[in-house]
Amino acid sequence: ALDGNMCRCTGYRPIAGAVRAFATDAPAAAAPGEVWPALARPFDKDAEPVMPPELSTLAGRALAFTHKATDGQGHTLRTRSFLRPSSLADVLAANGPESTLVAGNTSTPLGRVDVGTFIDVSCVPELREVDLDARSGRLTVGAAVTIAELRVALAGFGGTYARLGTHLGRIGSTQVRNTATVGGHLALAAQDSDLVPALVALHATALLASADGQRTLPVAELVQGVGKTQVRPSEVIQHIVVAPPKTDRDERSFEYFFKQGRREWNSRSLANGAAVF
Repeated sequence: ALDGNMCRCTGYRPIAGAVRAFATDAPAAAAPGEVWPALARPFDKDAEPVMPPELSTLAGRALAFTHKATDGQGHTLRTRSFLRPSSLADVLAANGPESTLVAGNTSTPLGRVDVGTFIDVSCVPELREVDLDARSGRLTVGAAVTIAELRVALAGFGGTYARLGTHLGRIGSTQVRNTATVGGHLALAAQDSDLVPALVALHATALLASADGQRTLPVAELVQGVGKTQVRPSEVIQHIVVAPPKTDRDERSFEYFFKQGRREWNSRSLANGAAVF
């Protein structure tokens, strides 16, 4: 239940409060000198968390918010916008050099002020599709599909996809896998990416879309280095395609995905590797 929350960057008091909320023998009141969050109530496993009604009405809807910062005399210093389009066409129309695309938004630095417009693509149907052809084994994954959703889609399949699904289970924590996306891994091109080496080894390709059309690039060419990709400012990663290695009677494939971290789970990678034989 606390997977991913036991981190010093959150502060020790929230951690202690979370532990106290789950503890069966927690005292009713804090001891002298202790400070506990007022909302750290004992956990009730039989009660469903309450979703604020005002947030429920916004689920899946297209949204647009704009904030103008002024200098106190009415002069605009900067304008920031948040957009959540509901179609790929709207994303492409709004996207540009001053925009930053987000989906799970697990890697945007806190306090970042150099972004004019955030475009949330998490509700775009064209980016949320997963298709696995049982006959050919061809896998098509929308860029806004989360790591957790991809694992579910691969469940029940053997061979290549079973091993890939196991590897995906070692990415981040439960919360990260529930929000981090396949396209985000490629666009970020982090030096410790858990997914890029696997996609390169599997000869995956990425479909890039813009208002001017589409083009396809191998993932091995798309990612050019740490934080560097061939995605143009006007482009969006629409989906990734994986075709399993070809086999015949005399030929069998073997895939190996490797991650080394400080811990088995919920750990950033020290090294990643992937090989296909």
